[in-house]
Amino acid sequence: MTKFGNVHREIRMRNERLKWVTCVQERDGILEELNEWRRREEMLWWQRSRVDFLQYGEKKFSWFHNKASIHKLVNHITELKGPDGK
Repeated sequence: MTKFGNVHREIRMRNERLKWVTCVQERDGILEELNEWRRREEMLWWQRSRVDFLQYGEKKFSWFHNKASIHKLVNHITELKGPDGK
């Protein structure tokens, strides 16, 4: 198992370093590192969503479906008015 460390801190540190770099080769190296940490962050979020799905499964899906259905009922246009008020 590979540990990521604090992904958000690592991304923030590289963004800060990127602000002050003047050498092109160093900037390219930091950008490569930054892309790798962003890939790791994406994997982290994917794993978290997978855990949520396995833990809650259909319960969570039905909760989101009900929330969207309620939002659809509430979010409707009853009338339109033009600039002249009609």
